[in-house]
Amino acid sequence: MTDEEFSAKLGDPPSLKKALRACEKELLEKALEKSDGSPTKAATLVGIGHQSFISRLNKFTGINRTPVKKRLRSVIEYYLIITNVGPAPLAIARAITDNVPGHDINHTLDLVSKPTGDINIKVSSNTKARRLAKLLRQKGATVAIENLPGTATSAKAKPAVNSNH
Repeated sequence: MTDEEFSAKLGDPPSLKKALRACEKELLEKALEKSDGSPTKAATLVGIGHQSFISRLNKFTGINRTPVKKRLRSVIEYYLIITNVGPAPLAIARAITDNVPGHDINHTLDLVSKPTGDINIKVSSNTKARRLAKLLRQKGATVAIENLPGTATSAKAKPAVNSNH
């Protein structure tokens, strides 16, 4: 870069802040150009994470990139089916109220202490369902995980194994 180009970009007198900003913008533009406008590929070229690249890119206007794609979220919800609470209904109720939003301890304790059959707890993701099922099994409950009935991919998950055996 010549002195004239440098002065044109950064003005007289040059400042470090302006220089870094100009350098960052140029680097992002070149990375996007080499990656055909894909921020994910450009982030890899620059050596930073995708989200960091996007947040840096959003500081500048006029940089061409591919259109933002709306990511689809899963509409499947999961049920934990508790068929046997085991010897510790209070521990089970606490585990549920600590891990599932919208469950209050008194209502959940009433639910798990009555021998009325299966207890269904709705959980928003498979990961959360598996984590809570493992916790409940450690406390002596018998638990299975099912997808929310009525969804296109409704199927039983791996059958639960009672941890008391």
